[in-house]
Amino acid sequence: MTKKSYDIKSARPNDLQAINGVIENAVMGWPLAERVKRLSVNVLIYDETDFSHYDMYVAYKNHEIVGVVAWDPNHPDNLLHGIYITPAEQHNGLGKELLSFIFTLAKALAKKAVIIKAERISCTYFEHLGLEKVTSERLNNYPYLYRKVI
Repeated sequence: MTKKSYDIKSARPNDLQAINGVIENAVMGWPLAERVKRLSVNVLIYDETDFSHYDMYVAYKNHEIVGVVAWDPNHPDNLLHGIYITPAEQHNGLGKELLSFIFTLAKALAKKAVIIKAERISCTYFEHLGLEKVTSERLNNYPYLYRKVI
């Protein structure tokens, strides 16, 4: 049996710098042109206002934030807005662990499903996990959506 190596907790506003550091490191590891990555970071990072829109959770390893997930359980689609893992922790099961954490929370809230907004480069990851690709009229401005039925 694999020992769990991550501690997942609710994010606090004073975690914002570390959260955005994880996002920047994750994005800069994407297989995209440097300029595209640099411009994408500014669109994806969070600010203090986002804490009023999303429930954010951070994953710690050795007292350092190495992953973040943000979701909106009040959105009609129970929208998972973002999941980011530092490059050093990618391929170690943290993404799956964070998703499982959110799915457990959703189930406890009697949600039927969670919709995940995905970037194009993460589509194969969500498909690998067996998540269903979907379309939504409410979210038609977002081209890559996946659903996990709870």
